[in-house]
Amino acid sequence: MESEHAVAFGGWVAGFAILLVAVAAVTVAGRGLRRRLLPGWRGPEAALASSVLAVAVLVVAGQIVGTFGLFDKWWLAGLLVILAVLAEPSLPPLGGPTAGRDDHAGGRIPYGIGDHTAEDADPSGLTGDDRSAGAPAESGWARLAALVGVTAAATAWLGHVVAVYQRGSTDGDSLMYHLPFAARFVQTGVTSRVVPVGPDAWVAFYPANAELLEAQAMLPFHHEALVPALNLGWLAVALLAGWCLGRRGGHPSVGVLMAALVMTLPIMVATQAGTARVDAMVVALILACVALLVVERRTTGSVAVAGVALGLAMGTKFVALPFAGILTVGVAVLLWRRLRPAAAGWWLVAVAVPAAYWYVRNWAVAGSPLPLTDLKIAGWGFGSLPDDRLAELEGTALSGKLGGLPGFQGQTLWPAVEIMAGTVAFAAIVAVVAVAAGVLVVRTRPFGVRHVAVVAAVAALVAYVFAPNSAPVFEVRLAGEIDERIVALNARYLLPGLGVLLCLLPVGLAGLARRGRILAEVVAVAAAAYLVYLTPKTLIGHGEWAVQGSDTAAGFVTLAVGAAVVAAVVLQARRHAAAGGRAPSRAPAVALAAAAVLVGAGTRQVTSGHGGLHRYEPALTEYGDLWDAGRALHGQKVGLLGEWLQFPYVGEDLTNDVDFLVLPPHDGVGEVPLSCDEIRRSLAGGGYDAVVVQRGLFSIDTRWLREVGCVTGIPGADVQFTNEVGAIVGL
Repeated sequence: MESEHAVAFGGWVAGFAILLVAVAAVTVAGRGLRRRLLPGWRGPEAALASSVLAVAVLVVAGQIVGTFGLFDKWWLAGLLVILAVLAEPSLPPLGGPTAGRDDHAGGRIPYGIGDHTAEDADPSGLTGDDRSAGAPAESGWARLAALVGVTAAATAWLGHVVAVYQRGSTDGDSLMYHLPFAARFVQTGVTSRVVPVGPDAWVAFYPANAELLEAQAMLPFHHEALVPALNLGWLAVALLAGWCLGRRGGHPSVGVLMAALVMTLPIMVATQAGTARVDAMVVALILACVALLVVERRTTGSVAVAGVALGLAMGTKFVALPFAGILTVGVAVLLWRRLRPAAAGWWLVAVAVPAAYWYVRNWAVAGSPLPLTDLKIAGWGFGSLPDDRLAELEGTALSGKLGGLPGFQGQTLWPAVEIMAGTVAFAAIVAVVAVAAGVLVVRTRPFGVRHVAVVAAVAALVAYVFAPNSAPVFEVRLAGEIDERIVALNARYLLPGLGVLLCLLPVGLAGLARRGRILAEVVAVAAAAYLVYLTPKTLIGHGEWAVQGSDTAAGFVTLAVGAAVVAAVVLQARRHAAAGGRAPSRAPAVALAAAAVLVGAGTRQVTSGHGGLHRYEPALTEYGDLWDAGRALHGQKVGLLGEWLQFPYVGEDLTNDVDFLVLPPHDGVGEVPLSCDEIRRSLAGGGYDAVVVQRGLFSIDTRWLREVGCVTGIPGADVQFTNEVGAIVGL
């Protein structure tokens, strides 16, 4: 049935035109900046650098227009076009003349900008240029394993994305704050304000680079039609970074399989594919940073692009900070001593620019760039939020559970490991491979960036043990699996460090000569088999990420069709070149036009209300019914009490302004109102048209019934819908 509030055809046409312009502008800007910073680069490393720079252009452009309250599709598209024009490499590149044309013969990576360094010289004695060109021949078994493994990973991801478009997303974190952040940016046009989304005050201060990109995906159609597909892009970036790291060690297949393994763990696929969560972006950017840092012919330009990738990760999620802090300092010291001081300066600037925005905002609002932590030393520095605002974080670190909570290991920890990795045995094998990779890299000489990356990765893993919210355990257990699921979910904090260690394995194997090649083939085949095993896996019995066999089959068919089209384009282009054709091949243009048509048809299907994106079918029935009733609200201001799953009430066309009610009113770090008097005070002067009261997902508390009574006691209040988990009250 067609949605009552579907996006009008005229609005869709304008939005699609804006989308095409924005995509073209970002592509041109990313490639242009790469050609200016890294003249002569080509191949996978060039594609990775262009991708990182394109994302940076999007993020910085969004921050600029959003700071001035101009976060709108027209302003954003205009700024992107201007940036694309300015990025054209017709001007002299930063640091002096180019070292070669973009189509540099032989496929090797020239020096680029500034001096190069070889402190990460190839331990096997092969030249960096040959490695970058992929000269060391891998066996057919390794390449076949990579093809099988990547196909399995992509199929698993696509199956989840198909499920979301078919039956809707009920991912908790997406509905709680990722999508509400993005929707608020779109609705207000402002990105510099703190957005109150729930009772946990610290959430309002999370960095939001990913949500900014999601908001930009919402702008063309005023609809989240494109959001479920965004993390597929981060899967592609992670795989590309893994391939580049593998090429650095002469085993690209192993590198891409290690990246695929990290991205296809059950906990990663379930929470990232088709959702608005941001962990995939963090892992992909950190892998991209390391891949660009360990390139053999390091230059000021390559260092700067790597810094941009790291800064983007820091501006996406706090979990990136332990790794980023050590890597930033370590790389700066190495560059200062071995390349030149200017390179260290460019590295620090490149890290800071895409990371600083949200931390400066927090400083302006809360008096600290990181309000979750007391940053004072001897009375100097920045304090944290008040203790009562951080009370829910007390005792939630894994370190406090391992020795102080009886039965935690057997009842929660090991079941969580099995949920995260498929089986405890597989988790143990992955851990052993990660440790071996770190040891092999540390053994190589001379000391260089790859060693700093290992130290940073280990530090990130250790930080997970002490990180707040790494292992929250609920006092009221609604079901035997609640705690282990939550602990497994938050084990995502491990994945950036784990991913770096695994993807550095080819670099470590490069020092073992023939034995390294044999080990690489064994690892490749084993990893591919594991990925095939993981493909049908999901979080058993969890309604948030329900996937059917037909979804996985549809994902595989989609992948096969896309691969066939790409293969046909590549083959036709090669035949055209072999025939001595001077005119450009038309195959890529035809393929891009076909892709645009498919995207256009898909977005129209979803935005017209014919898709299943807002069905919320995987939800518990009572919550799904409540959210369906909330869809009837249109163009209203809504106050939310109780459970903070708020995005379903924003509306299909983002027309509802939803506030989580706090005291004092409209304060992002306010306290939750408890009494009837406090609830009415939080509503006073807000101009609310309706109030939604929800029971908490992990609670059997009946307080929500009292809250409904408080709201219905307001003169003129009218109950529009009620069931076992909540109510919608018109005012």
